[in-house]
Amino acid sequence: MFRQIEDTRYSISNEGVVRNDTRGSIVKLQLNPSNSYYFTCSQGGKRHNMYLTGLMRKYWQYEWIKELDDDEEAMPIRGYKGYFITNKGRVFSLKRYRWLEPSDSFHTCKYYTRHKLNRETYNTHMLVGRHFLDWKPGLLVLHRDETLSPELINCADNLWIGTSADNAQDMWSKGRANTKRNRDIDGRYV
Repeated sequence: MFRQIEDTRYSISNEGVVRNDTRGSIVKLQLNPSNSYYFTCSQGGKRHNMYLTGLMRKYWQYEWIKELDDDEEAMPIRGYKGYFITNKGRVFSLKRYRWLEPSDSFHTCKYYTRHKLNRETYNTHMLVGRHFLDWKPGLLVLHRDETLSPELINCADNLWIGTSADNAQDMWSKGRANTKRNRDIDGRYV
C-alpha cells in the first residue's frame, strides 16, 4: 500500500519502499554517514534530500506496531513524547523510527540493560515496571527470576513491585549479597 508524498511525484509504502509515480519504478535509497536512508528529489523547483525516517513518521506513524509479538503490548513512555515501551522491555523511538538497542548496565555486563531517552538513562526493568505494574513513587521494580535469558529478564511477568526492604530481603534470599558470587558472560548469577 502506497501513500503519495505531498508536492512530489513519489509515494511511500508502509514497508518503507519509495516509488517514483511518474516512472512506476522503485527508488534506490542512499545511506549517509550517520546511517540514515534518503533519496534526492525536486520539490518546488529545488533539489533536496527526503529521509526515510521522517517520511515513515509522517505517513505511516504507527506501522511499527505490526512488529509486536502476539503477546506484546506497547505504551507511550510518560514524560517522553515519541517513545514507547513494551511489556517485553523493547523501546521504540518515533524520532528515529526504529527500535532502540539497549545498552549494558554499568555494573552487570549484558544482563540488566538500560535505554537512553533524550539525555536521561533508565534501567529497562524500571521502565517496564513503571508502565505495566502497579508502581508508585518510592517503590522499586524487582526481578522474580534472575537466571533467565537477557531477552526474558525484563518482561513484565518477571517483575514485581517492592520496597527497599523487599529488595534487601530479595538480595539475601537469592545470594546476591555475596559479592564473591560469580556472574556468567551475560551477567547472570551462576
